[in-house]
Amino acid sequence: MNESIPDTPKVSIVMPAYKAEEYIGEAIDSVLKQSFSDWELIIVDDCSADKTADIAYQYAETDPRIIVIENDINLGAAGTRNKGIAHSSGEWIAFLDCDDIWRNEKLEKQLKLAEETGAELIYTSYSLFSNEEGVCRHRDYLVPSSVTYQSMLRENYIGCSTAMVKKSLLETHSFSENIHHEDYALWLELLKCGVRSAGCREVLTDWRMTPESRSAHKISAARSRWIVFRDVEKLPLHTSFFCFSIYAVKGILKRYTGYKRVTGA
Repeated sequence: MNESIPDTPKVSIVMPAYKAEEYIGEAIDSVLKQSFSDWELIIVDDCSADKTADIAYQYAETDPRIIVIENDINLGAAGTRNKGIAHSSGEWIAFLDCDDIWRNEKLEKQLKLAEETGAELIYTSYSLFSNEEGVCRHRDYLVPSSVTYQSMLRENYIGCSTAMVKKSLLETHSFSENIHHEDYALWLELLKCGVRSAGCREVLTDWRMTPESRSAHKISAARSRWIVFRDVEKLPLHTSFFCFSIYAVKGILKRYTGYKRVTGA
């Protein structure tokens, strides 16, 4: 593992990586192209059997801001993100999955929005593109300018690769390692505690849609959403049914009509 750069960066970027040799290079390149340069990139390889770690180390050799960590055992996405956070030193933590891509001014514009609003949870609009064809199949997902706990129960507006959070918040809150949709559960937890949010309406993140993310795990995803409502948030049964019905209807619309909700400001 290469040594961390001595200066404390403004932003620590946490990238969990697993069997991502096909596209991790694109994700890293999108960080290197950021107009804001005071960052560290912490890549945590979760026991990949392919060349993911080798590629990450090749990048680390060329830029001291890139730190590579390898898990001894497979921890999954949540545990791997938590490990990356534990090794971070920045004032802000940004998350980027190893198959997604940032636009060049993503960090710069998020930090500006944080300064203007005083918010501690910043997120952006995003596009969705096909892994196989490299083209968009949905309308851009435009986020509201802020979200609340109640509005997030109806819809998860915050894509993990768009999110940036004050590091101090993650000293007392973390990704749950016992459930899927761990990022959604964390956003709900933070908002429930009164954390202020701010959304950048500009599309600054490109979310890669793979076969796994589109359809292979729909039943598992639905079950995980129900667990968040009932076991994590402990919502009453009727409220859980209401929120889950909204989630299910939107999923059907996206599957059969190519619909992707474009939200208001």
